[in-house]
Amino acid sequence: MVRQMERLLPLVAAALMAVLAAGCATTSEKPDYFAEGQLEYQAGNYTKAAEWWQKASDEGNAQAQNNIGYMYDKGLGFKQNYATARKWYDKAASKGLEEAKMNLGLLLRTALSAPVKQGKDNGDVALEYLTEASEWIKKQAEAGNARAQAALALLYEHGVTVTKDDAKAFSLAAESAAQGCAEGQYFLGIDYWLGTGVATTYSLAKEWLEKAAAQGLPAAQRLLGLVHYWGADDGSIPQNYGQAVYWFEKAASQGWRASQYSLGVCYVYGYGGTQDYAKARAWFEKSALQGDSDACLNLGALWISGLGGAKSATTAIKWYEKAAAAPGGNAIAEANLGGCYLDGVGVAKNDYKAREWYEKAASHGGVGGMYVLGQLYYFGQGGPQSYAKAKEWLEKAAEGNPDSSEVGQERIIEEAKAFLREHNFY
Repeated sequence: MVRQMERLLPLVAAALMAVLAAGCATTSEKPDYFAEGQLEYQAGNYTKAAEWWQKASDEGNAQAQNNIGYMYDKGLGFKQNYATARKWYDKAASKGLEEAKMNLGLLLRTALSAPVKQGKDNGDVALEYLTEASEWIKKQAEAGNARAQAALALLYEHGVTVTKDDAKAFSLAAESAAQGCAEGQYFLGIDYWLGTGVATTYSLAKEWLEKAAAQGLPAAQRLLGLVHYWGADDGSIPQNYGQAVYWFEKAASQGWRASQYSLGVCYVYGYGGTQDYAKARAWFEKSALQGDSDACLNLGALWISGLGGAKSATTAIKWYEKAAAAPGGNAIAEANLGGCYLDGVGVAKNDYKAREWYEKAASHGGVGGMYVLGQLYYFGQGGPQSYAKAKEWLEKAAEGNPDSSEVGQERIIEEAKAFLREHNFY
């Protein structure tokens, strides 16, 4: 019996070794990086989730790349960083992931300020991505996906891949907002403010914008700042520059260029606090470096006047030229450039160059440009004389431009009318 057991021992040992070897083989198998990340994410362990998804991303997993982008987008496990979120979404979208395209569309529409394509507004690029993913978005929205509902609301608002339907856009935004989606809350706030698909209700617009702004959405913070800056038409929301500056600063600190520009304006005029040209210049420059045309214009004005810092007509001209080079031009910057060439400020005096810039300003609706161009034609300065052209542009200046924010437009209109009378055009 002993000998039989002795003979069995090696067999048992061999079997045991086989079991152990099998166990070692099981434990040494590579884990499912993406699945592990999901478990950690669902448990609220965002840093651990990101570590697993980074490994999955390194192997080319598009969904993991999208998820990391979302974490940067929403500040989960990382400091909120929209530029980095976009890089991750881009990686996933380049692999054809529809969800990443949707996320890119929403990001460009509501959270990323700097332009991403030359000559195109971020909103237009956003719609391009949403269009590519539209069928996926529709299916996900029907299944109750809050972000998809917000994205589909945007498509209905613009009539892209679907028939334009403001009521449907409002309904989808409301469904999304009710689930706590910041983008849905933002779109719903806009609908209530503009009366798109629903009756205008300023108090509800403010309420939903506040919810989205509290989640850190720059577009909502910017719009909420404007709500306080202008106040509601019916007086239900009073004008409050202090609150406007508060929300502008929130969005500006996240790189939202329009809010950086608005802060500059507030500091120029002392809205909501102390007038400070140096701070105005600093905020205008941040916005201008992101390509905001009006910020470039105002920065040029501070440089040419020396308010808030050094004085340099040459530097001012560079900023005016940047403003004028923006898509659609900038009538005021173009008129300012015309004035510099007409008077020889920062450049050699050149009447022909002056007329060229005033032509551009006038063609872009600048009332000041129309007025001066009319005079240049009348006197034959910087080109051939033409009383007919002079009359044409002076009459346009006298009519004014209700769509222009040009300072001193009423004065220019009166001067144009006076010139027409004095030179017998009436």
